[in-house]
Amino acid sequence: MNTIRKNEVSVMTEIDGVKLPTDVLPASKFEVLPSTEKERYIRQALRTILELNRNGVTAPQIHRATGFSRPTVWRHLEQMTATREAYKLDYGHTAVYYANGKMLHHLFKEDLKIDDRSYAFILVSNNFGEFVYLQEKRLTRLGNAEIAGGLLIPVPAFEKFITALNHAHEEVEKHVQANRS
Repeated sequence: MNTIRKNEVSVMTEIDGVKLPTDVLPASKFEVLPSTEKERYIRQALRTILELNRNGVTAPQIHRATGFSRPTVWRHLEQMTATREAYKLDYGHTAVYYANGKMLHHLFKEDLKIDDRSYAFILVSNNFGEFVYLQEKRLTRLGNAEIAGGLLIPVPAFEKFITALNHAHEEVEKHVQANRS
């Protein structure tokens, strides 16, 4: 198993065909991190790895290149896919993960805040076109924002999405009015 060490990464930015960030912690420093910090660290490292490997990368490739456990890599990649930070394409029994495009523009200066959640509207571009990325964030017990979910709406279909959302709003209002009576 390849364990990343700081001095190896600074000399070598690619292991087993996987481009790696140059600021990877040595195993000795990673092991002493509190578990919540390890989770945050791995998630950020995987984000960076996906961004560096624009042609996609598999979970086993990341495991071999980083030494992160297979279940940990897979779990984080699946969570990133569920929250739309990443996407995956299945080729038979092989899943290839990709960063979910380049963030082109935040559509508002500030996130929309509702209770302990906030929502960002971001224009992104990936191999499949341009999308409006509606990203849900929630506050952790430590007060940090973490991504909790997301939607990707293709830009050409965004007006149709808004029309459907307005229709849903009308239906909710009717339901609320009917229950008040």
